[in-house]
Amino acid sequence: MNRSERIKALQTTISFLSAELEELQKQERAAERIEPIHTQPEQPKPPAAVKPIRTETPKPKRNWEKEIGQIWMPRIFAFIMLLGVAWGFKAGVNAGILTPPLRLLLGCLTAIGLYVIGEKQIKQSRIALGLVLLGATVTTFVLTTFAAHYLYGYLPAAFAFLLNIAWIVLGIWLSHKHRSEWLAIFVGVGGYIVPFLINSTQPNTYVFVGYELLLYVSLLAFATKHAYRWLYYMAFGMLHITLTVYSLVALQQLNLPALAVVIQHLCLLYILMTKRDSYLQDQIKVLLSSIVITVLWVASTDNNLLLKGLLTMLTLLYAGAYVWERQKGKIELLHTVFFCLSFYSLTLLVIDTVDNTYYPLAWLVQGTFGLYMSWKVKSHIKFIASGIVYALGAISTVLTSYTAVLSVQTLAWFVYLGTFAFLVMKLKGTTKRDLSRLSTLVLLISTFIFITLFGSTLMQDQDFSIRQLVISSFWMIYALALVFYGNTKTEKMATYIGLIVTGITIIKLFFVDLFSVSLAIRSVLFIIVGTIGIFVSRVFYTKQKEVPRVENKEL
Repeated sequence: MNRSERIKALQTTISFLSAELEELQKQERAAERIEPIHTQPEQPKPPAAVKPIRTETPKPKRNWEKEIGQIWMPRIFAFIMLLGVAWGFKAGVNAGILTPPLRLLLGCLTAIGLYVIGEKQIKQSRIALGLVLLGATVTTFVLTTFAAHYLYGYLPAAFAFLLNIAWIVLGIWLSHKHRSEWLAIFVGVGGYIVPFLINSTQPNTYVFVGYELLLYVSLLAFATKHAYRWLYYMAFGMLHITLTVYSLVALQQLNLPALAVVIQHLCLLYILMTKRDSYLQDQIKVLLSSIVITVLWVASTDNNLLLKGLLTMLTLLYAGAYVWERQKGKIELLHTVFFCLSFYSLTLLVIDTVDNTYYPLAWLVQGTFGLYMSWKVKSHIKFIASGIVYALGAISTVLTSYTAVLSVQTLAWFVYLGTFAFLVMKLKGTTKRDLSRLSTLVLLISTFIFITLFGSTLMQDQDFSIRQLVISSFWMIYALALVFYGNTKTEKMATYIGLIVTGITIIKLFFVDLFSVSLAIRSVLFIIVGTIGIFVSRVFYTKQKEVPRVENKEL
């Protein structure tokens, strides 16, 4: 093959390959024009919720070195220093060096020095030591005034009293300035004791009670403003302590201290309703204690009219507070407390006002109203408080001797059974099945007791045989009614109690009536009981309606 032929064959091969390449390129372009199939990418599953790990911040360790060195040591050594000063003062007096005017001057200078050093210590961040010195300042001023008045007679009683009030005001101002609750408590205790440091041949009760009450109101306002819970407690307790001591020492009549205690209680209620703080639980505890102590104070005056007025006022006041708080609806605990306090006051008012024979009836009406209200507002605490009052009325009704048909006892029994039946009906619609069954059982047993008492009292003037005839007849009528009601309303409890009453009647017939009543009465009794018993048994023969058969037809 020559050269020209080889070139020609090579050109032919190149042309073939070019055609093949062009064909492949066309196929590739055609494949690119076909729309790709889009597949929905799987959505990533959200990560499972990871429960946060609760990390409790460890409580900071108590710095005993700081607490002992900066807090307790200044107090201890300040007390030791005061003892040393007192003994040195006594030694100087015994030696005749310190005359009375010089002693008083030294006391005033000491108080001023303590104040200056205390303020300086606080500025240098030695707060605990500084507050101790400031407290000692007020104490020194009070003791110096006491010495000038009581020991040496330099100051009249009125001026010494006003001067001591000034020192107490100074102490309260210092506690306000340095935001110290314990300084306020220290000064407050001293303020309550001040009247006992005055030597007066004719103590004025109005001045004493007025001062103590004014001091209490001031400390209460101060404690409320700064949320000082311990000062709140101290002010409340110290008023009662000082009034009690003064009443035991200098008073025969307790009307004025009792009035001060009533005003204290009203102040506590006002603060609770208008100035609620972070220590609300403490405020409620003080209020609950106050109402009990207030009632005891007023009761100790032997003024029945004053006691009735107080209980009436507390009942209406707390009822109004309950309605007001209920409408606001912010704090459920508060209107529950007000409800219970109104109930407490009303119960005491009933005890103090009505005659003993009316106690059960009054408590039943009061308890029923409370139970209904607690059911409406769905409050367990109110339900318990009302239930206690109602149970008190029910137990009193059952245990009170039943002597006449036309009496308050009969009315109390009707109110008890009627209201209790109403409460049982209300319980049937709830999920509290065990409580409903127990209440039904108590109602049926109570009704049986009433029927027995009513029959015995109705025939108390008749012969024993007639009385037994009536009681047995009443029992069988009651059993018939229970069995009929139980089968009609499918109340197994009523049916079972009816059968038990029937059994009790039969036992009574053969073990009591058979040997204790006359032959004629026995005959009538057995006929009546037998007839009613047959009716009881007939109740169980209920007709069953036939249910028509429905044949299945094949379609």
